[in-house]
Amino acid sequence: MIDKMIIVVKWEDDEGCEREAKLPGKYEVCDRCHGRGVHDRQAFSNGISSQDFMEDPDFAEDYFKGVYDVRCTVCGGKRVVLVPNEDNLNDEQKKILERYYENERAEADSRRECDDERRMGC
Repeated sequence: MIDKMIIVVKWEDDEGCEREAKLPGKYEVCDRCHGRGVHDRQAFSNGISSQDFMEDPDFAEDYFKGVYDVRCTVCGGKRVVLVPNEDNLNDEQKKILERYYENERAEADSRRECDDERRMGC
């Protein structure tokens, strides 16, 4: 017998209490590393210019070989992540998942706002 994959989602309700639910899950290719298990270092997040590569050909060669790659911070190098299987949700589970997504969006907005304020020196 094959065990069903279960993902636990957590969110904060309107009263500020943490809630959790178990939902059917499935594996998908990790969005962060695109299934490679590794990605660029955070230090490269602002981008690298072609001028950087021209000024240091050894750096360019090492960069494209993956010398500076780190284990994926999302999947831990597994190349896949467990996500809710939306095709197998009942109506109640769909409501729970939407609430979870709303909470995730609000948290991401808050983090972006804090990051923006920090960059502005606030």
